[in-house]
Order: sequence, then C-alpha cells, then structure tokens
Amino acid sequence: MPGYIGYVRVFSLVMVLLSGVVIASAQSSPVVEQWEISMNTPGGVRTYKATFRIDGERLTGEVERSTGNVELKGTIKGTAIEFSYTINYQGNPVEVTMAGRIDAGTAGGTVSFNGNPAEEWSARRLAAASTPAAKTDLSGTWNLEVETAQGSGRPTLVIRQTGEALSGTYEGMLGEAPLTGRLTGNQFEISFKVSGQVEGTVVYKGTTDGSTMQGKVTLAGIGEGPSPEGGASSFRPLLVTFSAILRFINYHLLEVFRDMNSSLRRTILGCAVIAVLVTGIVTGIVIGQNKYGQPKSIVHVVTLKWKADSTPEQRQQALDGVKTMAAQIPGIRNVWLKTIKVQGPSAQMPFDSAFVMEFADEAAFKAYADHPAHKKWEEIYIPLRESSRTHDISN
Repeated sequence: MPGYIGYVRVFSLVMVLLSGVVIASAQSSPVVEQWEISMNTPGGVRTYKATFRIDGERLTGEVERSTGNVELKGTIKGTAIEFSYTINYQGNPVEVTMAGRIDAGTAGGTVSFNGNPAEEWSARRLAAASTPAAKTDLSGTWNLEVETAQGSGRPTLVIRQTGEALSGTYEGMLGEAPLTGRLTGNQFEISFKVSGQVEGTVVYKGTTDGSTMQGKVTLAGIGEGPSPEGGASSFRPLLVTFSAILRFINYHLLEVFRDMNSSLRRTILGCAVIAVLVTGIVTGIVIGQNKYGQPKSIVHVVTLKWKADSTPEQRQQALDGVKTMAAQIPGIRNVWLKTIKVQGPSAQMPFDSAFVMEFADEAAFKAYADHPAHKKWEEIYIPLRESSRTHDISN
C-alpha cells in the first residue's frame, strides 16, 4: 500500500497476545504547544499568541491579551479542532468560538462572536524552545495493516507529535480511543485503553523511518490466542483455564480419587460429565455469538450506468482511476471496485456498475470533493457516465 508523506502512512504489524502479563497504562503529560493566531474581527485583523495543552482529545490553554491572559477550553478530534474563550469588550462579555481543522503545524477555520456570523481565522505552530524537535515526525494519519493467523485488520491512528511526545486518536474494530506515546530516535511506543467487548490497554511498539513503521502490538489481559483486531473469537482464555483445571485435578487429586469407594467415584464422575457438557454448551453459545462494529467512518456508495458508446477499456480506466485518486487524497481508507451481482428489474434499476469508497471521518469526506486529484479523475469519469446515484452512510 503506498505511503503518503505527512498524511497517510503504512504500519505492518505482527499481533502478539501476552498470557498472564499485565501491561501498565502509559502515563504521559499533556502536550504543550505555542501557537500564533490571526483572525478577522469587526475591528480588523487581530494577531495574538495562545498556549494549547493537549491531553488526548481534551484541549485547554490560555490566550495572551494585553489586559491579562484568558482561559480556553475545547477538543481536538483527529484533524477537527474547536475551542472557545470569553473576553471583556467595552464592559460586556463576548464568547469567542473557533472551529476548523488542525495538522502538525497549521490550523484554520471560522470564528464567531456570541454566535454572530462567522469570520475566518488561521494559525501556525511556533517552534518549541524547551523541547527539541525529534528528527522523525509521525504527525498525520496512519492506516495500519495488522496481520494475524486468523485474518487482518485495518485500524487508523491519527497522530500529532510535539518533540518526542505523541498524542491523537485510534479508530478500528476495538472502537475509538485517545492515544498517547513517545518517539525516541527511531523507536516508538503508542498505547490506548479499550473497553466493551475487550478490556485492556493496547500497546504498539516498533521502529520507524518516518514514512513506514514496523513492530508488534500487545493487548494486556486477553491471554494467548487469536487477535481481536482480526475479528476472531476472544474467548480462548476460557478454554485455556478449563484445561488448566483438568490438569490440576489429574496431577494432584488422582490418588485421593483412587481411595474413594466405587459408589462415591461413580457419583463424582457423573457430576464431572454433567459439568463438562454444560461448560461445552455455554462455551459454544458464547463463542458462537457474532461480533460486529459500528465505526464512525463514512462509506460513499456510487451506483451508475455507463454511456452506451463507452468501451470496456474506458470503463476500466475510470474504475482504476478511483485507486489512483485514493492514493493521493488523505483520509480515504478503502475502495471497492468489482461489481459481483446486480439485482432488481432493469427498468426500475438502470444501474449496471458501482464502486465504493470509505472515508476516515466527515472532514476527510468533505475535503475529497474539492481535492485536485478528484477533479482530475472526474475529467475521465463524467464523460463516460450516463446516470448515477450516491448514498453516503455512517453510524
């Protein structure tokens, strides 16, 4: 899979689940950054400095003003930022609300004053005097490829780096969670907590050259068995525990069992058989339950009918262009291009082909519409399309 410098990178992993090992949650201080912000106001363009303290998705800090600093509060979720603070203007409180997008070094969006029509703002991150910048910068969106014996998973990490400190978010089969971590030289460690179907702390460790990462991922408290990220059953520890109990009985209680009279032995054996049958039934029911997720990504489904005079080669060129476009636009996770079956009467469903794209979030979906790679692809696709219908789906 291609790498996208500064945006989308590749991370090949081997899943390793540790039995009986407790991995402590990585504790990391909030990331502190200095920013210079410029915004349009009714009185003209104003420029000032602000301090951002980033702790997972939580954003706090201060805005520098000549009359005294004021506190700001907000959130950073992936590349989406929103925060607000209150100033005193001619004796009246004014709430300033700023929203938009943020990356490793720049930010921008719209600002409103007490809910009035929004103006524009932009910002740039200032170099940190106290924290020397690491040689490698992992800031951006990483599409992970997690390979296991049971299958593969493709979670996403959105990473922001300040010096050696890492922060951001995880999204995948295990849900969504804020992450923390550290990069030392070319060695990285990233962790986050998960709860629900699986409880514990996920830790990614490995090496990086800035454009790729390789390493291992561990999940405390799960035990030895298939990876939950690959979609396999996470109930293997139940079977391991049951086997350990049987071994204990066999090695430590055999002599006591031999000394019992035949009637008592038959009673105990009967109870043991019933217990094994009940355990097998319950285990089968639990393991048989299907696991599914409801990710927050957006699926863009396009059904279409090609023009009658378009050739199979031209149609394939348009579909191949979807892959080329996906490699150039940040936030596109997956594409599906092969139509296997079309159902329904042709008069009611005139579409004979389809393709699907998955976007990491709403911000990525909106950015895709005006991206130059999308515009270039449309030059090939639109002349071949007679009609189409789109469905944009999420949770």
